[in-house]
Amino acid sequence: MKSQRPVQYVRDASALEALAGDLASSERIALDTEFMRERTYYARLCLVQVATDDLMAVVDPLACENLEPLWNVVTGGPEVVFHAASQDLEIIIQEAGALPAAHFDTQVAASFLGYGDSIGHSRLVASLTGNTLGRSEAYTDWARRPLSQEQVDYALDDVRYLLSMRDRLGAELETAGRAAWVEQELAALASRVRAEPDVENLWRRVKGGRGLRGGKLAVLREVAAWREKEAQRRDIPRQRVLPDHVLAEVSRRTPRRIEQIERLRGVNPREAQRSGDALLAAVARGLELPPEQHPDWGAPAPHAADPRIDAFA
Repeated sequence: MKSQRPVQYVRDASALEALAGDLASSERIALDTEFMRERTYYARLCLVQVATDDLMAVVDPLACENLEPLWNVVTGGPEVVFHAASQDLEIIIQEAGALPAAHFDTQVAASFLGYGDSIGHSRLVASLTGNTLGRSEAYTDWARRPLSQEQVDYALDDVRYLLSMRDRLGAELETAGRAAWVEQELAALASRVRAEPDVENLWRRVKGGRGLRGGKLAVLREVAAWREKEAQRRDIPRQRVLPDHVLAEVSRRTPRRIEQIERLRGVNPREAQRSGDALLAAVARGLELPPEQHPDWGAPAPHAADPRIDAFA
């Protein structure tokens, strides 16, 4: 049975200020976000859902130009409860420039209690509350307006049970003596979100690059780092700059001229003309490195990875 709490639909500045005032008195807030990323490098925030013990709300960032009142509360002290927090935390730091002072992740907690690694939200809701969540709006384009009532209800389901699940999981962690483990994992997650993207190790994630060694692997490291920075600069998905298989083939063939890049399968000629010189410069940087500076598949990668890279590479 769904919990009965008043729902606020926030579409303007005055409603947002009122919601922020209501949230400011809460010691804990459940939060989830809906976003789109298919056409951009950085996530485009499309919806924010929040819940306390007394209310639920849907905030429309496409209608509210400035969400600062909301972010000030979220990062100002209350415990913020998520399920699978990494992408939500990434968006919060992107939008607010800070993270919540304290957060709890029901997915992380569940993994330490034997519910399964990376358990989905719907499955955990069913396990802990007995409620079954619908999946009819799972592939919604959250950037389109207006949203239907079914879409809004689906979005609210993502925060509807988070606080009660947090209570249940918190009690189980205390009983099992594992609360400190979860706190350590959540602190590590926050540190990874705050860290600068580790572009120098993206070569490890390029599909098709596994057979490269020596100087050609050094080229892959350089061109993968270049592609990431270019995607960030233009705010487009990295695969739209150059697909993985093209990066691997460029590293294998080490072209010296733009015409050689244009002949590769999957290369857009306009992209080759636009980015060819920068790509060739990256190839040259890799080839110039002495053997002792070549990367090695056997060397461990640094742990502090960027969540954007983890989730979307």
